[in-house]
Amino acid sequence: MDFLERVVQLESATNIESWHSLIIETAHFMGFEQTLLGIIDSAQSPLHEAIILTSYSSIWRDRYDAHGYADIDPVVAHARSSVRHVIWHDDLYVTPRQKCFLEEAKSFNFKSGVTFPLHGPAAEFGMLSLQVDAENADAEKFIHSKLMEISFLKDSLFQKALGFIRNHKAEPDIMLSPREMEILKWSAIGKSTWEISKICNCSEANIDYHIKNIRSKFKVNTRRAAAVKAIALGLITV
Repeated sequence: MDFLERVVQLESATNIESWHSLIIETAHFMGFEQTLLGIIDSAQSPLHEAIILTSYSSIWRDRYDAHGYADIDPVVAHARSSVRHVIWHDDLYVTPRQKCFLEEAKSFNFKSGVTFPLHGPAAEFGMLSLQVDAENADAEKFIHSKLMEISFLKDSLFQKALGFIRNHKAEPDIMLSPREMEILKWSAIGKSTWEISKICNCSEANIDYHIKNIRSKFKVNTRRAAAVKAIALGLITV
């Protein structure tokens, strides 16, 4: 089973328990040792209300919560205020409390990894964190090699998580035009807007127009998330 097939399998999960197991399996397949997906219905809500799906040590999770580490963790602060991913570096930890927190985290093998912030259209907030056993330059090189896959994965996970949070029922039938299906299929295999415009013999503006309509139909924020949903629903194949 390749990466895309695993993402489609994640999209097709019918309950949060099986979905959680698939997230961990997919992260391992990608080469990451531990993973955490946290989602909350509003960035203003207290973090203890978040849905947390993780393979982190329960001892570490209990200590993290008991000591209120979310309030001093610079990765959490970054995720609240940015949409860009952050690779874990010692330089992020500046204050004495943050440095003590870092040393304790390292004792649980949290030395290297990456976190992707998740921000939804109705102020939903979350993070996808992936830990890797490599360190320093090797870890950073490995993470950079996986950024495209992680970006694809986090879009799918976030949309699925929002569905669980809102307790959505089955979505209504989604109707795509032949042109939309063609564009979505090329998007699913990683073609850029410029490349698709050349394949379809039309302007980039026309492609952007169709992609905007596609995202609207699937109620997602990115073309990747739309592609994953379309594959899971059997609307396109790659």
